Amino acid sequence: MERSYQILFEILYEKYSINEIVEMFEGPLRIYERDMLNYPVLDIGLGLGIDSIHFAKKGHKVFAVDNDDVLIKLFEIKIKEYEVQFHSKLDIEILNQSYPNIIIPETKLSLIIASNLFHFFDIETVRQSIIGLDKYLVQNSMIYIQVHSVNHPSNDLSKGDERFKHFKHYFKKEEVINLFYELNYDTIYVSEYNKLSPYDELNITKEWCVRQFIEFKKYKREDSRIQSFVEKNVKLSSEQCIIVIMRKK
Repeated sequence: MERSYQILFEILYEKYSINEIVEMFEGPLRIYERDMLNYPVLDIGLGLGIDSIHFAKKGHKVFAVDNDDVLIKLFEIKIKEYEVQFHSKLDIEILNQSYPNIIIPETKLSLIIASNLFHFFDIETVRQSIIGLDKYLVQNSMIYIQVHSVNHPSNDLSKGDERFKHFKHYFKKEEVINLFYELNYDTIYVSEYNKLSPYDELNITKEWCVRQFIEFKKYKREDSRIQSFVEKNVKLSSEQCIIVIMRKK
């Protein structure tokens, strides 16, 4: 993970308590979690750990995969915070591994979560990784996918190939579903929408910009150019997303 994104997650972990993180869990998985099998959950990419903490709290063992040491350390601190506050141990096993080369010690999973992950890779890499992960899933297991759509603000056609510098692919709904064309799955949920951030976007973005400028010795805190940069990034922070949930037949 780039240092700039590490700074963002440091701010988020500082700002939000474990209670607030748990309360951020939302979306269509709430509808289907009651149907989940009694097997572990694989969460690829930690982020704030919202999904990992939620499903561990529900009694599932969770394999949380990430390869960023800074993020893993922040997440471990939050896990301990939860266990001290609620006098309850979370069954979360953190695996320091890099997608798509993931190996887990269990042979069966109830759910794989790939949220804000696949758009960082070319579509063929994603397709092959899904084929590899399929062996861990059984009948009625699910895969949750959230990706940037072709309507994401970063997919500005006027930028040419520059728009693929950070995100390698922007998806159409049918592309996500077709990732499973060689496999035996039902599509149980599909939606494209403008994702709203669960946290205070403006203030977080402002603090993120300020800390980056200071750390990278680009500007001073009082520099007026920071404000214009913040305003630009808040506009770009809108995420046009596609969510798909697949269930194995």
